[in-house]
Amino acid sequence: MHWPTPRRARSSSNSTATSIAISNASAPRAARAPDTTLSVDANQAYRLDNIAPLIAALADHRVSLLEQPFARGREADLDALDCPIDIAADESVQGLDEVDALRGRVDLINIKLDKCGGLTEALLMVERARALGMKVMVGNMLGTSWAAAPAFVLAQVCDLVDLDGPIFLAGDRAHAVVYRDGHIDCPAQVWGSGVADGGVALERDAVIATHAPSS
Repeated sequence: MHWPTPRRARSSSNSTATSIAISNASAPRAARAPDTTLSVDANQAYRLDNIAPLIAALADHRVSLLEQPFARGREADLDALDCPIDIAADESVQGLDEVDALRGRVDLINIKLDKCGGLTEALLMVERARALGMKVMVGNMLGTSWAAAPAFVLAQVCDLVDLDGPIFLAGDRAHAVVYRDGHIDCPAQVWGSGVADGGVALERDAVIATHAPSS
């Protein structure tokens, strides 16, 4: 299965950086089709008293998702945030035990296997988030295609997929995930010698059957 990667911009808290973040959101909106999904990762950079201009501008550019606007540990500030854009938690959710506290505060959680400990914990987080009415996203840290491969399995049951870690490496593994036209694919060879396409397909299908949301 191929997965599209949403267009993203990163942000910072001072006024100059905020202007840059807004420009980074407006440029792809103007250059690409109107239905392109845009998200902005604030990287914990804002506070309740300085985020309003950013939110207003992002709403004007039809940004769909604002990720981690406040610092980890400031999740309660989200209770007072008036935001027409969906909010995602990233640094605020690093394991299953932190999912419940985000109910009613965010619309989506960004699950990273590097932070939560692996695929088993991540699948439990997916189940709990969906039970609480939240959507799920899979992201990754900087790493090779070996790190992206299990995240690709998790992607089969996620609403959004952001697996761009290998792109930023000067060199990846010989057998690597494939990026083409905004999509990612993970051939069986990425897992190593002796892994057959059928085995990868069985693992993928088992995850989908067990954890995919009901239609």
